[in-house]
Amino acid sequence: MRRPNLTTVGYAYGVPEAAMAAALLESAGILVTRHPWHTVCVTWSKTHAFGGIEIQVPASQAEQAATILADFQPIARPRKRLFRLLVCIAATLFIAVPPAASGFFAVAMRPGTMRNSAQD
Repeated sequence: MRRPNLTTVGYAYGVPEAAMAAALLESAGILVTRHPWHTVCVTWSKTHAFGGIEIQVPASQAEQAATILADFQPIARPRKRLFRLLVCIAATLFIAVPPAASGFFAVAMRPGTMRNSAQD
């Protein structure tokens, strides 16, 4: 069986953002692969070290996926910035646990920017 030629169309830095982006694409009938989804679910503190969760689709559906993800913006929860900053600093200093990563970044559809991961 030949593996499909996968193209990265976005990066998520939080498990909820990756799940929402994948669900949005899957609801449009696009096959989605999330790498390293399972590793980040277990060791979320290393999300930045892995470069985020890559949202990959077959190359034949990359333009359609990029169009769908262009309008996708996760809703930001209102936060008390100063309090959150102090809690994050305290957690990092006292128990060596960095704050959880979050965010989603779509890859622009320009020639040369889409990254193909599968090789024949």
